[in-house]
Amino acid sequence: MKTKIIFFSAILFSLPTLSSAALECNGGELAIVSGNVATNHISPSEQLGTIQLVLQENGDIKENHYGTNFKKGHKSETKIVFAGEGEIYGQIVAQENVSTWLNHSITFDNGENALYTQNDHAIALMPPLAFDEIIGACKFNVIEQVTNFDGVGIFAGATGYITAQGVVNFCPQDLANPPHNTFTLSGELCLIKHHH
Repeated sequence: MKTKIIFFSAILFSLPTLSSAALECNGGELAIVSGNVATNHISPSEQLGTIQLVLQENGDIKENHYGTNFKKGHKSETKIVFAGEGEIYGQIVAQENVSTWLNHSITFDNGENALYTQNDHAIALMPPLAFDEIIGACKFNVIEQVTNFDGVGIFAGATGYITAQGVVNFCPQDLANPPHNTFTLSGELCLIKHHH
């Protein structure tokens, strides 16, 4: 528990801001990220759970075959590039003051697609959401930035960013009621077009 106390009792207030402009995706396929994650603590430094992930083209920013942008508000067909539910395993690799860095392995049910992240930067926002009499602050809103990853299948060679916003909870009174941590995902990935 001491590892968790050190990690969660001192958290930075903000993350470096990622550009809100569309990701450069020359020669690849731009995919908008959405999804949800629910994990449980399996050790002081490890989490295990499920992920639901959807990648889709964004017709509102995509150029049509004439090279002109769709007008704002124009409804176009949205293509689902990937939709899957899988397992996510996370491991804390470093902690400093109020920041934590984690690695994740994400595998999807069909076994053909997987995403591996390194040094994801998680920051809990103050004030804490809950306290415990013994360990102190134990539940936080968290923002996590994922920018360094590799993968197989559709994720092979992907670049971009994923932002996870949610709640991390290691209050002793709540550990019997999973999930302990829940996140909503957003972001953009540039997927390499693979020839079949």
